[in-house]
Amino acid sequence: MITVGVTTYNIDKYLSEFFDSLFNQSFKDFEVIVVDDNSSDNTLNIIKDYKQKYSDKFKYLQTDKNLGSPAYTRNKILDSFTINGDYIIFLDGDDILEYNFLEKLFDNVKSNNSDIAVCGFERFDDETGKVYSKEMINFKYKFLESKDFDDSLCFINASLWNKLIRYECIKNIRFKYVRGPEDSLFMIEAYQNINKISFVNDILIHYRVRYNSVVNASLETVYKYSEYLREEKELYKKLNNLDFDILVLFVFIHFGISLCYRLFLDGKTDMNKHLLWTRKYLDDEFPQWKDLKYLRLFYCLKNHGIKGLGLSICHFLYKINMFKYFLMSYSFVIRTFKVDIKW
Repeated sequence: MITVGVTTYNIDKYLSEFFDSLFNQSFKDFEVIVVDDNSSDNTLNIIKDYKQKYSDKFKYLQTDKNLGSPAYTRNKILDSFTINGDYIIFLDGDDILEYNFLEKLFDNVKSNNSDIAVCGFERFDDETGKVYSKEMINFKYKFLESKDFDDSLCFINASLWNKLIRYECIKNIRFKYVRGPEDSLFMIEAYQNINKISFVNDILIHYRVRYNSVVNASLETVYKYSEYLREEKELYKKLNNLDFDILVLFVFIHFGISLCYRLFLDGKTDMNKHLLWTRKYLDDEFPQWKDLKYLRLFYCLKNHGIKGLGLSICHFLYKINMFKYFLMSYSFVIRTFKVDIKW
């Protein structure tokens, strides 16, 4: 019933723990397709060991050279013509699953007749084990139907690894070749084909935050992302399945805030210059951002509480060209209190 797509690259330290948590699932009706991105450590040997042990449900591919992005390896899974599951989930080979991860997601998606089931997760530090955050455990809806889709879509985390998706809904979508925000582009396109999303408010997956796996943005990433967003804009206008303002909010959060924050952390970009460029891009391509109903203070507070307040403040600072001060303050809080807040 489920195809589990796994991408790996130089994670021999974690892979056995991941595979053990996967093959010890209470739900048994699944297959695994692994694509290794030409690892140079012992990752491939571990994959081969598990392939031998679980040969009836295990397939793997290896790239001829390191492609450097999950977008490439996940597309190899989608293009493999070996997907048999009615549902699919994409996982990283360094995370840890609860024993009933697949069972709870599958039961939820079937009982609600939904196209996506989303579960809660926690993010923890690889070195210390400290839990940074617990997310998607108090989502305000039990399920959300397409006729009711609103800005709540933008408050669902964009990552793929906590989402069981009906394969029919995404079989013709491919990941965009941009390192870092490829999941967000995939999901905003997938929502065009989704009729119902349901939620499991339990932590079922533990996401490992590794220092050497942190992806900071580059200007090349930002420019590629901006071009892909133009394509999404044209797709939204053509299909007209969703409120266009949802896309505008999505762009403001992921492009206007998240990518700018990554650039700021990297420290190699003239942020004054870049923020002016970003503001002009938003003005030219998504001018609705200035007066977007989803970013108005009282709406944000009423519907999304503290997160909504933060978003509305960012909106205000953007409008008066002072968003850099938010980046400085936000970064100071994270460094001072040694927390890791995910946008």
